[in-house]
Parts: sequence; C-alpha cells; structure tokens
Amino acid sequence: MEISALPRKIYHRNDIRPALIDMTLPSKRLIYMCLAKIKRKSTIDNVILKFDSNQPFEITVGDYAQLCDIDYSAAYRQMVEGVKELRGYVLETDNSLVKSKNKLLPEDWIEPFTIADKGTGYSKGKGSVTIKFAEEMEYLVAGLESGFTGQFLLSALRLPTGNSGKLYLILREWISSGHRNEKILLVNDLKYELGVSDMYEEFKDFNKIFFKRSAKTVIDRTEFLDIKLEIIKRRARKAHLIKISYTYNEN
Repeated sequence: MEISALPRKIYHRNDIRPALIDMTLPSKRLIYMCLAKIKRKSTIDNVILKFDSNQPFEITVGDYAQLCDIDYSAAYRQMVEGVKELRGYVLETDNSLVKSKNKLLPEDWIEPFTIADKGTGYSKGKGSVTIKFAEEMEYLVAGLESGFTGQFLLSALRLPTGNSGKLYLILREWISSGHRNEKILLVNDLKYELGVSDMYEEFKDFNKIFFKRSAKTVIDRTEFLDIKLEIIKRRARKAHLIKISYTYNEN
C-alpha cells in the first residue's frame, strides 16, 4: 500500500461519528485504511463507488506501520487489538439499508449490528489482518451525497489516541457541511459532539485541558494552521455560546 497511490481523503457518513469518537485508536485506524481502499471514480467527494460487503479488506503490518508511522511490533499489536474490537463493536444507526429492504419495518426502526462480519481475523504468519464489513455498513460508507465527512487520511491516522482525534474529526465534519472557517454553537452542544458531555464541569477546565491541548496537537500534526475558541455569550457569568474559528491548508 504505497502512500503515493492512496487517496488523500477518506469519506464516511456523519452518523458514524459517535462510534469513531468512542472507539480505540487501533480500530479507528483499521476502518480508515479500509475506507482508503474503496475504489472511486474520481476525487470528487460524492462519486464513491458502491460498497461491496462481500469484498474483504486486507491490511499488512507493513501497511499499518508505514501509514501510522510506528514500528512493526507496535503495528501488529494494534492491528490485533483493532480486529478484536471491530468484531464485537455494535452500532445503532439510522439504518436506511435495512428499512429499504423491508417495507414492513416501522419508520423509527433501529437494528443494531456489529461493524465487522464473519471472515474478519488476523494471521501472525502473514503479518496481516482481514476486515469484512457487515452489509449494513453500506449506508455509512457509500452513496455519499450529503451528510458526510471528508478527512485527510494521513492526518486521521497519525493523530495520537485521545482528544485530538475527536477534535480533528468534528472540525472536518464542520468543513464538509459548509462551515469553512468557523462554527458558532452552544458549549453543551460542542461537548456533546466531542463525546465529553459528562466531563469538565467548569468551562475553564474544558478550554484548558481539552480544547487548547487538543488544538495544539491537531495544528502540529495535520493540515490545520490555527484553531481558536471565543466566547460569544455568557449566561449567569458562564460561557454559553462560543465560536470556533480555524484555518487550514486544503492542499
């Protein structure tokens, strides 16, 4: 898997964001590498070819180590951990694929499914893993015309585990949805989208411990050049409405 031969960006529907935020770094990295292998007609965002759930994705330890910029032993260990998590990770999304095949299902039908299907595993001898996505993943990775996120592959892969990956993901989602340089939202909404609603009761702690540290890492390791947070409105002397502004090099 030569880096020069890979697409610069990967795409997925926004519905999978909560799962990506919740997952460990190895499982996210494996998903991103699989997304990079899905063939597309061109580099235009909404012309990704139809996903084939019968076609497994193979990732070698050499691929993983090179793309994530880590050594082979760490790469293989992470790959095995990631496969185990993907094999048991249950998603609950707005499953249009299932509903479209069964018109008797109610409109609000949710059918949980595991991301990786039978046929997913690893080989120590070959130094590789095989990922076979469940059929239901089609809704999340193919036919993307709206409501999707485009991430730079190497940026997504090389961010460390933890908060910086969460911030990068939400910034790329905002950009894909048309918020090219800024986003105004409630503090509680931002914390919810980042998966930290139950943490950082004080805004100053959220800003210092989560946001500023994460923003610095994202700037150091990705295409983002600057990321700032500004309080727009306070309620009872507490931060209520905020603006996140950012600049980046899309090339």
